[in-house]
Amino acid sequence: MDITTEPLGIGNDGNPVYLRDIWPTNKEISDIIAVSLSRDQFLKRYGEVSKGPKQWQAIEIDAGSATYRWNDGSTYVKNPPYFDGITMEPKPVGDVTGGSGVGRPALRPQDSPLQSPQPHNHQAATSQPYEPAPTREKTSRPPADPIC
Repeated sequence: MDITTEPLGIGNDGNPVYLRDIWPTNKEISDIIAVSLSRDQFLKRYGEVSKGPKQWQAIEIDAGSATYRWNDGSTYVKNPPYFDGITMEPKPVGDVTGGSGVGRPALRPQDSPLQSPQPHNHQAATSQPYEPAPTREKTSRPPADPIC
């Protein structure tokens, strides 16, 4: 169901009811907020949101550190390995010329694992349909005994 174009249901009057019929306008939303939320209420609830709840405030931190001290013995929360070596300042970018691959796609469409298998000859792939190699004819010989 596409709620942007199809009716959500049928009203008491027998007519279809669309989302656009019941969705409030920006003015209606603003009017409700104006009568139901004061500045004082907002500041009381969200004024110190960056402090977090009591549980967040209870997390022990090193006074001289700007980051969380991971507990290496924890079996619940681990420091992701991609954080290793990260600093507050990015490393300088080195030489990106000469064989760096700039300007070439890193993965050609034909190399993508999402593509179906294609013949290796590009000309054959564009000029004729791909046909798999013929299978061997069946023989009347029994299969060889497996080596155990």
